[in-house]
This record gives sequence, C-alpha cells and structure tokens, in this order.
Amino acid sequence: MEIGNKKLIDNPLFWDKRINKRKSESYQLLMHYDSERFSYCIFDINNKEFLSISSHKSNNIQNLKEILENEVFNWKYESIKMNIESEKSTVLPNSFFEEKIIEKYLYFNEEFNKNEISFFWDELKYMDAIVVYSLPQKLTSFLEKKFKENQIKSHSSIFIDSILRQSTQSNKNGVFIDLSKNRFDIGVVKKSKLFLYNHFAFTSKNDFLYYILNCYNTLNLDPKKDTLYISGEFEESKLIPNLKEYLYNIILQKRNKEFIYSNVFNKIPDFYFQKLFNLTTCV
Repeated sequence: MEIGNKKLIDNPLFWDKRINKRKSESYQLLMHYDSERFSYCIFDINNKEFLSISSHKSNNIQNLKEILENEVFNWKYESIKMNIESEKSTVLPNSFFEEKIIEKYLYFNEEFNKNEISFFWDELKYMDAIVVYSLPQKLTSFLEKKFKENQIKSHSSIFIDSILRQSTQSNKNGVFIDLSKNRFDIGVVKKSKLFLYNHFAFTSKNDFLYYILNCYNTLNLDPKKDTLYISGEFEESKLIPNLKEYLYNIILQKRNKEFIYSNVFNKIPDFYFQKLFNLTTCV
C-alpha cells in the first residue's frame, strides 16, 4: 500500500541556516529508526525550537552506519534521544514485571537465539506500567559504541506516553494512530486511561481499514462520535477519504504548541514525524 509522500520522505534535508556546530551543546539530537527508515532532527533547548529534520531509507545496519558517518552525528550535544521500532513489545503492569524472566513476556515457548537478541524495558511516564521489548543485539551494540550517552526507548513507549499525555483529564474516548509505510501503531484511550495498544503490519488499504474498524467494534466505540487522531508520513489525499467512508470524526495531529518550529518545516505537514517530536516530552 503506497500512501507515503515520496517527495517529502525520500532523503529530504530541511536545515535551518542558524544551526552552528559551536552551539551544539545547547542542542538535542533526536532520532527514530525502524526497518525501513532513519530520521533525525535537531532541537534547540534554549529557544525550544526545532531547527532541522532529515529522513533516509535504511534497510539494514550497514545503511545506518553509512548515514551516521555524517559529521553532524559527531557533534557534542546537550543530549541524544532515540526511539526504535522494536521486533516485539508488550505492555505490563509494573507489579507483574520480573526482570529475570523478561524474555518469556515476548517469546513464551518460542525458540530464539540469545546471542542475537537483547531485551529492554521502558517505564511509562503516564501510567503505572512498563513496555518490554526486544532489539537486534548487533544494532544495540553499534549504537552504544557510536553514542556513549544515547537515551534509547521503544517506539511503542513513546507512542503510548504521547497519547496519554494528550488525553490527560479528558472524559472522551480517543483512537490514536501513527502510520508508517506499511505498519501502524494504534492506541485507544477512554477517560484518560489506555484500553488498547497494538502494532499492525498491512499490505492493502482494506487490511488497514479492517484493523481500525475491528478496534472500534471490539471496544464498542462510536464511529460517529469517538475521534480518530492520526499522524505519520502519508499522503492525506490517499488515505483520509477512505477513512471518512466509515468514521465521521477524524483529526490530523498538530505539532505541539509548546515549541517553536523553524520556517524549514513549512513544507512539511504537521502530522509528519510525530515520532521524533514526541521525544522531547516523553523521554
């Protein structure tokens, strides 16, 4: 299913001319990595302003290594934050979690190679739970060497914390989606509490619609009243009309008004790259 805007997400570089290596210690480097793409941006912490964004195709670790050879990744930053799309993840109440059996939460009785997979967990900021997830060991080893003080989190925990933060003190139901090329995260929040989180892969628009509508049906949500909030790197004209055939209340996510965005972002829809922007408030 091709719904992405290739002109905007295939190796673009939106770079504010004010960016200066000598000021790098007042910048945050924010990064997102998944099985198909690596994206990053620079955030000025003093002015609370996003100054740049760039996105690259990256199908493997070797691609990632080549991208990270750029000098900008050797600058000395105030901090470095990154979220990674995990191979497997699950949400657990804090009281259920035991570190010594962490792999069983994800693999149960499945066989796996302990030399190839590393296990991690993130404490969620807006609910009493954690996200347990796995990542390729080669990837984590490389990133630990490349960025000594990198704060890595699962993309799942960033997504969950961001939608709970947005829903604080809300008495309404909300369905939240963040979409990539052929995958998406979905979360359902009822009265400020998380009722559902899942991550789906799909191959067609029908698959995509089925997963969403099934969530509405399963959780007794009202397609005429309950709002669907959507973000991600997609073409609005290729996706939203299909959703509006079934759902009446759809909102494209806006950028957080707590921050400033350089003029270089004017060509990019607000709902793009929320995975990166949310790192500022969820890590």
